[in-house]
Amino acid sequence: MMDTALLFTKILRMFETPENATPENYFTSRELTEKEYLYGDMMLNKIMFYFQRYGGSDPAQWTKLADMLLGKTSPKSDNRLLISMHIIQAFQQSGQTPPSKAVTVLQKEFSGNKIATSFLATLPPLELQEGDVAPEITLLDIEGNPRSLTSLRGKV
Repeated sequence: MMDTALLFTKILRMFETPENATPENYFTSRELTEKEYLYGDMMLNKIMFYFQRYGGSDPAQWTKLADMLLGKTSPKSDNRLLISMHIIQAFQQSGQTPPSKAVTVLQKEFSGNKIATSFLATLPPLELQEGDVAPEITLLDIEGNPRSLTSLRGKV
């Protein structure tokens, strides 16, 4: 059974931000590992504050912050799953394209997870970013022969 007093204490502490907070120490290790911090919209709200405080309205800065935050989470953990989803939601709520790293974490680390699969199914197709692998396509060349994109990899 959940200790309600402990939960409320954690909620209050979560939104206490020291004056000397930086992007590197804005989230505590407990916030990134303990499940109570994931209940409801607490983590989503803190992530939104984090992006707004340190990234302003710069999508590139938000992406750097998102990558930094994901780098602090343990691979394949429940917290990483939900923080990845919250990052994507924060970008969507701000009208920005979600960062490819957060989407990739869900696709690769949580491919068999029902929550991740359902969440990914709700996302619109993402725009390719510089450095992303292009999707596989096959077209006919000028002689009518099929050519796949992968057959040209490293040749163009």
